[in-house]
Amino acid sequence: MKLSITKKDLLTALAVVKPVARGTLPIVSNVLLVANEKSVTLTATDLATFIRARADAIVSDKGDVAVPAALLHDIARTAEGDQVSLETDKPGNLHITAGASKLKLATVKTDDFPPFPRVKDPVEFNLEDSLFRSLLAATAF
Repeated sequence: MKLSITKKDLLTALAVVKPVARGTLPIVSNVLLVANEKSVTLTATDLATFIRARADAIVSDKGDVAVPAALLHDIARTAEGDQVSLETDKPGNLHITAGASKLKLATVKTDDFPPFPRVKDPVEFNLEDSLFRSLLAATAF
């Protein structure tokens, strides 16, 4: 996996998923990053709640990696510059470059990450904008 993302977009996506990345199993303290053609998807779970966020990115090489969510958030928050580059290597490390900073994080096997649940029988319905906004305001954390 190899990608470049703005610091702002990375922090926004991490802010969405990081609160859920906690639990008794070590794997759930990680965030799963999946680099697609033009974006990266971040997934986190505490096994009761699953959440995803997507951010635009310049992807040179598709792939996935699981890294500690809190540590990645702290690195992104304190990173220099406006761009963050993420690249994996064969031994299982994530290389993070931001400005003059260069860091290396150990990764976790993505096979161990719990799969995102699938909806068996999706239901489609329409809501007025105002009602939808009030529901989101009442449930968002």
